[in-house]
Amino acid sequence: MQIKLLLLIGLLGSLSGCQVVTTADNKKSVSMLPLNIPDEVRYLNVSPKASIEEKREAYTNQLVSTAQQYATIKTIPYEFFQGSGSLSAYPYTLYTFDQKRVKFIENSILSPSTTMTRFDYSQAKLKLPVGQHDLVFVSGVGSHSYFTQIKNVILEANKDYVIGVDRIPNGKAQVFIAEYEIDSKFKLNEPESIIVKKRIIQGVEHGNFKRVSVY
Repeated sequence: MQIKLLLLIGLLGSLSGCQVVTTADNKKSVSMLPLNIPDEVRYLNVSPKASIEEKREAYTNQLVSTAQQYATIKTIPYEFFQGSGSLSAYPYTLYTFDQKRVKFIENSILSPSTTMTRFDYSQAKLKLPVGQHDLVFVSGVGSHSYFTQIKNVILEANKDYVIGVDRIPNGKAQVFIAEYEIDSKFKLNEPESIIVKKRIIQGVEHGNFKRVSVY
């Protein structure tokens, strides 16, 4: 009986994963997560062989129409490094906008020169409709992705915003969204190139929404 049970668990495990969700109030839930996520849920309808410029344009324009007023948002760049901390190895990217999934473009191993990394996406100025909106950002990597929810964010037309993190000694990191200017003395991929100006959101606990681990 035990052998049959183990075989059944193994079969189910090959078809799905176990998703453990920890919310901000430390409540946990466990559910089965299909490993075969449909491409249309994850990717925009853009050829993997498209140029970097075409991919960037499709990504940054996916949430707005041609004549719609918009603001933009990107992430303060920092050096890419491998690590297990919740703020490494991938920077923040927008995961959902008003509960709508933000999609990437599928890369092709046959066209490595047109590959866009998570860092590339984080530095692309994603266009967002103006007004009051709910945002969820994702950071971390793999089975340790951390989600930060920021509600009721008021975005103004023609404003450029940046998302950043205040690291608190012996405390939890705090996420902010701010207007910014570019310091031309530094390269655009250097954190010093961002001059943080007026903060429109601050003091949001990093990873406050949920933490998802996939086994």
